Formats: sequence, structure tokens, C-alpha cells
Amino acid sequence: MLSRLKHILTHPILLGSFIGLILILVLPDFGSKYTLSLEQIERQTRSVYYEDLDSDGIYERIVPHTNSLGDASYSVYARDGQVIDQWNFDSDFLSSSRSLSFLDVDKNGYKEIVHLTFNEDSLFLNYTEPLKKNGVEGKKILIDKMLPAQGKYDPLNTEIFLYNEENGNSGKYLFSVRTGFSAYPRNVYRHDPVTKSLEKSPFLTNNVILGGTRDLDKDGKAEVLALNHASGNTIDSAITSNSDYSAWITILDDDLNFYFPQVEIPVDYSAVRGIQEHDGKIFIATKDGGLVILL
Repeated sequence: MLSRLKHILTHPILLGSFIGLILILVLPDFGSKYTLSLEQIERQTRSVYYEDLDSDGIYERIVPHTNSLGDASYSVYARDGQVIDQWNFDSDFLSSSRSLSFLDVDKNGYKEIVHLTFNEDSLFLNYTEPLKKNGVEGKKILIDKMLPAQGKYDPLNTEIFLYNEENGNSGKYLFSVRTGFSAYPRNVYRHDPVTKSLEKSPFLTNNVILGGTRDLDKDGKAEVLALNHASGNTIDSAITSNSDYSAWITILDDDLNFYFPQVEIPVDYSAVRGIQEHDGKIFIATKDGGLVILL
């Protein structure tokens, strides 16, 4: 019996547990480098963003929501939770996710909050530089008109990117517009906040998500790579004869025209997942792992 008890008391697991308990009791609490806090997000906000809007190393909290008038709005909070201010727009977010993009178009260390809104058949671009006094601002800039589907409009969220000119001191906002059953518009746009100019690509047939930019012809100006998928929506023949049941390989030049004529992938619900360039060849990755090489 004593031998059995001695065996239990000297077992490595039990000894290790005792040593661990003693270390926990006697070692000082050095604290933690990180602090975990839980935040309750109101149901209607759905999204909360954290961005360093003024490059001071401290992240502000940005909460988009719909205000009491039913329009797009967002509030910016300081680190201590105090409201810095609220910005309101005379149109609504494209969807309940209330997507915002954060960009520094003029490279001054202050980020703009950029997003799209719509009202009835009209699409708008909005941007503000919230933490800079008299910063860059554009509200309700008309981008395009939409076609209805069964009397409704269904624009979809899109991320907004910076398009930087070679040796330029300022960039431009680059984005695509996507729609569902209405199928129009489906284009890429570029807005210059300095000149207030807006450029628009030809109609693209498919819904496009931007896949970045690349200077394919080495002229110092970047081409736009378009990732897309065939949604199978019926498109008015007055807009295009292309079918949305096929994916169309699309690259836009620096003027947002087609870099080469669109190439059809004649497979129902096909998609372009990736575009890469190497040694003068363009490699297209398709939906099911296929590869198209364009010389």
C-alpha cells in the first residue's frame, strides 16, 4: 500500500502539476502586452471599421449606419470612445453591409473615407477627409444611371482603389459598379478629385471585381485587370450582344478602353479568377482551374 502511494505521489504528471501550481502562486503578474475588450455592436450597424485616419499611430473607430432620414451616415470615434463627429449623405448605401474604403489620394497622411450610394436610379460617389480641416471632399457625385429590374434597382457593393499616375502627386479613385438582375451598369470608373473628371469604361457584360493594375505595355501607365464571373442575367440587346452566361476575359488600358478585344470563355457560369503577366505573356486562371495564355 505504501509502495503504491509512493508511486502515485512521485508520478511525473503529479509532480509537474505541483511545480506548476507553485510557479503560478509565486511568480509576479507582469501584465499583458495586449488587452482584450469586447464590444457590443448595434444590430443595424452590421459593420465597424478601425483605421488610423491621421497617421498618428492611433486607430479611430468608424461606424456606418443609416440615419433617421434613411440616408447613409457614419460616425467617427476617438480612442477613448468619444464621438469626433458624424457625416451624413443625401442617399443610401448600396447594401446593408455599408461598405467603406479608406484611401489617401493626395498622399498627405490623412485618409479619405470613400463609398458609393444610390437614390432611385442614380449612383453616387462620396468621399471625405474627416480628420483634416478643409480636407478634400466630394458628396453625391453622379456616377451613372441604373436600369430597373421588375421596377427595382439592385446595385452591389464594390471596393474602391487608388489609381496612381506615374510620377504624379495625386491619385484617382478607381472602382467597378456591379448590378444584379438589372444588369446595368456593369462598368469600371475612375474619378479625379482634383479636376473632378470622371472616366468610364465600355460596358463589360459580366460583373467585375478589380484585380489590381499592371503596366503591361511598359508606357508608365497601368492597365486595369478585371476579375469577373458569368451571372446568367438577361441583358438588353440594345446594350450588348454578349452573353452573361459566358465569362469575358477583360483588361482595360490606361484610358479604360479595352486593352484587347474581350475574349469569351464559352462555358455556362464560367469565371476569370486571376490575371498575371510574365515575359510578355498574360496568364488567365479560370473558374475550374483552367489556364488561358494570351500572347
